[in-house]
Amino acid sequence: MIILDVWGGPNSMQHLARYIVSMDEALSLARDELTAGYLVNLRQDHQWGPYQNFDKRITG
Repeated sequence: MIILDVWGGPNSMQHLARYIVSMDEALSLARDELTAGYLVNLRQDHQWGPYQNFDKRITG
């Protein structure tokens, strides 16, 4: 599984979303998020933050 973190806001300092998905899905999501102007991090290891999906853009 790949952890995809999405960052935005002033200087891309707000952690907006996290998705824990397969490699193929992570690459597709990353492309969409980058096109929308967000900063994206991809990694395989879980080092910090919740190990669960969330998207603050949807939930507020």
